[in-house]
Amino acid sequence: MSIQAVLNFFSNLLSKFRGNNRIYNSLVYVEGLIPKIGPFIKIAGDIIVGLVPTEVDDAAWAIIKGKYPHLFDGSKLNQDTLKLYALGITTDLVQYHFPEASTTVARTATQLAYLIQKNK
Repeated sequence: MSIQAVLNFFSNLLSKFRGNNRIYNSLVYVEGLIPKIGPFIKIAGDIIVGLVPTEVDDAAWAIIKGKYPHLFDGSKLNQDTLKLYALGITTDLVQYHFPEASTTVARTATQLAYLIQKNK
């Protein structure tokens, strides 16, 4: 899925919610976040494969280590769990850098950004 396909999707979706300001504004915010999420997806991927990212500040790193302890304690985790952790870590990083983003908005933008990145 290209960025243009996502923009077309959003344009169509936004037109359906013009009367509901809350949903409309959330979708507009998601659309704006999508291009900013690539670096956070890379950081989450690095963490999942065991690399300690140097581009994460200490406060964000402490949040990640506290929230996902099994990722760092040698536990054997299956692929589905690792994917969920990657989604969670990326969402946490988005919210850390964009604190006004709700979990739903951050997660939606993360999933769409990943979909675009994966299908380039």
